[in-house]
Amino acid sequence: MTWQYLAGFVDGEGWIGYSVGIRSPRIDIGQAEEKVLHDIVDFLCHNGISARFLRCPSKDRRTAFGKKPFYRVLIQGSRNVIPTLKGLLPYLRTRKRVAALDIVRFDKLFPPMPMRLRNMSRSARHHARMLSEWQEELRKC
Repeated sequence: MTWQYLAGFVDGEGWIGYSVGIRSPRIDIGQAEEKVLHDIVDFLCHNGISARFLRCPSKDRRTAFGKKPFYRVLIQGSRNVIPTLKGLLPYLRTRKRVAALDIVRFDKLFPPMPMRLRNMSRSARHHARMLSEWQEELRKC
């Protein structure tokens, strides 16, 4: 398995975008053949990227393959998606290249919020930010 092969697979069978409702990038690859997707998950894990293998019931699919099961590889979160896209970008050829570039740029401009701030209210985040700025100013003195 190589990045070139995976890029071709994503071009043909994949989806690159954001999860609905939350700011989390996602790569979703669907296929009726199980072995290829297991190879993809192994390749990604070998490169330090977390990916999930899912088996979808036939009634949940939008395509008509009869009763044949459908399988998916799901890569979620900036921590996993961004390194994957950086490996794929030189080899993507379709409009998925534009989506991948957009996600990488967006992540660079608006990095994910640290976990300690994510669960705070807006005013609490503001106070934490102000406190850290004051502490920085005190260190300079």
